Amino acid sequence: MSKEQSKSKIRRKLAHSLDGQIPVRLTRSVAPDEREEGIVRKLGEDWVLLVKLRDRAYFNGYMILRIADLERVKLTRKFMPFIESQAPAAPQLNLNDIDLGSAGSIYATASAAAPLILLYEEVRAPDQLWIGTVVELRRKSAWIHMINPNTRWYDNVVNVRFKHLTRIDLHSDYDRALLYVAGPEPEAS
Repeated sequence: MSKEQSKSKIRRKLAHSLDGQIPVRLTRSVAPDEREEGIVRKLGEDWVLLVKLRDRAYFNGYMILRIADLERVKLTRKFMPFIESQAPAAPQLNLNDIDLGSAGSIYATASAAAPLILLYEEVRAPDQLWIGTVVELRRKSAWIHMINPNTRWYDNVVNVRFKHLTRIDLHSDYDRALLYVAGPEPEAS
């Protein structure tokens, strides 16, 4: 394993991806055996929003990651000609609708921008994924109406604390399929 990059080098590479729409491969401390690939579309102080790439070239929704968790960022230009030939360039999302200012603002704006969001708490619960919609925001947490592993909406809502959040995905093939199978969100208790 190669050594961790400095935070300033990571931020420079993220900015380079944003400016040139160059794909990046990311290594994160919270999921060291996984590599994420994407193109930076919005860069905040603590969070970064990327178009997710599947198989290095196919668009598959968006992911929002904590910058503090990034260990390495590598620019990968190999599939750029193919990516540039695709229309539309990525799943449509108004980037101004997503506020990367805090975990709370990310929960609120991502949930408003997508019918489902996928929430990761990889430090606290590395093998779990929470899928649902924000019902209510509080100062340090959000009440989430979740879909269970059997693709059914839970009857009750769950409180999720912001401090545990490491990643949010939205508008991916997976969450679109889940929503289709689960159906419209019913009234939660």
